[in-house]
Amino acid sequence: MRVLFVCQDSKLYHIERLAQSIADRGAQTEVLQFSKYSSSPLLPPLRLFRAMVRIDPDVLFTDIYQYDAWFAKAIDCPILAHLRGDFWTEFEALSRSRRSPASKFASAWLKYLMDRGVGFAHTVLPICNWLAEQVTHRRPDKRVKVLYQAIESEIWNDDCETLELRHPAIISVFDFRILPKLEGLIRFFDVARAMPDFNFYVAGTGPYIRRVLAEKPRNMTLQGHLCYPDEVKAFLRAGDVYVHPSGLDACPLTVMEAQLMEKPVVATNVGGVPEIVCDKRLLTEDGDTDGWVSKINWLLDNPAEAAEIGRSGRQFIEENFSLNRISRDLFACMEDVA
Repeated sequence: MRVLFVCQDSKLYHIERLAQSIADRGAQTEVLQFSKYSSSPLLPPLRLFRAMVRIDPDVLFTDIYQYDAWFAKAIDCPILAHLRGDFWTEFEALSRSRRSPASKFASAWLKYLMDRGVGFAHTVLPICNWLAEQVTHRRPDKRVKVLYQAIESEIWNDDCETLELRHPAIISVFDFRILPKLEGLIRFFDVARAMPDFNFYVAGTGPYIRRVLAEKPRNMTLQGHLCYPDEVKAFLRAGDVYVHPSGLDACPLTVMEAQLMEKPVVATNVGGVPEIVCDKRLLTEDGDTDGWVSKINWLLDNPAEAAEIGRSGRQFIEENFSLNRISRDLFACMEDVA
């Protein structure tokens, strides 16, 4: 069985390890980074098509589901679309924020490409149960099977350097690329303002970074881009409490990684986030400033309980989202499709 993985840049590290695990089970695998074949999101990347014809896969596993899915359909290759988020809602929000006709057209075209790409899929693999419900609502014609993101727990340990942060340090890793997610962080600024003696650190970058810079409170520091995984590990190790104040999310890897680093996690009760947070008491409603402040204070005032939550979080992630477990489920799905 020949399996071709096509992935986005930010997930290359994880997809390469997932592909290796599938290869260890007896398949021939190859990974293509979509951006290396596409010069424009609006134009068909013919270099990718030629590469796919050369590889002649029995199964395409993609988290892009754009032109790659269209090409796979053309060569009669079954498609597994690994859906990482509710792109329908994301593009609807993006379209509302765009003003020029050209940018509105580009957003609408990409949404159309991805919706059709998902439509071509033999099976859609959402990364959580919440997202599976969104897919079933949007595409009731599709076969849907949940496939959580796989993570290697072995690399997430204390064997790394620690960043110098001022304590108490409340940390988060965020993607300033998707507006509905970012709006949750903007609302979280009120939490930082309500806790002026605490130090808030947010790592990440993206096209909306200027908006964050313009509105962030004084006691919040933006760390910028961190190299993955070493600098991310060092950042997570240095924090006291990890927060994930997203306005929209499916199953963020950063929340899983923070728990593997044994950090207590306070997260917004949205989307699929409750499915990956070990201690449900720390889930907080979006915009509930008092709730965020109360939970963060409780964790810092009770270090023994916070440490136990951290240990339980690591065990929870190891038991439910290991690379071996997820690759086993994916391999069975691939055999069924091929």
